[in-house]
Amino acid sequence: MESSDRESKLIRLSYTQRIAKKSNETGQQISNLLQQLAEENQKHEAIIDDFLDFANNIISKLSPEEQVVINEFVKRITDLRVTANNGVSYMLKLLNEQNKYTKESTAELKNLIEEGL
Repeated sequence: MESSDRESKLIRLSYTQRIAKKSNETGQQISNLLQQLAEENQKHEAIIDDFLDFANNIISKLSPEEQVVINEFVKRITDLRVTANNGVSYMLKLLNEQNKYTKESTAELKNLIEEGL
């Protein structure tokens, strides 16, 4: 193997190793953030469920004006729940995309190693 070819492969190997390492680290960070987001989301889900149960139990005892206020608040809470769930879905998509990059860079690294230096 020529010296310049070997140097080129060493550079590619080094570069690919750095990409694979950084990709893996980024995937871990996304995974940790997703875990934290899911835990917080779950805590808030219980609070929201309790409030919705309370609102459903009390609404018939309220005046029409108060019912409108409670219904508007329930709508806002429900919208926040949807937004939080969309955040979790987005983080899952990011994690899946990051995993794809990690697999690709790891496969490239494996190929470079198998080619030999």
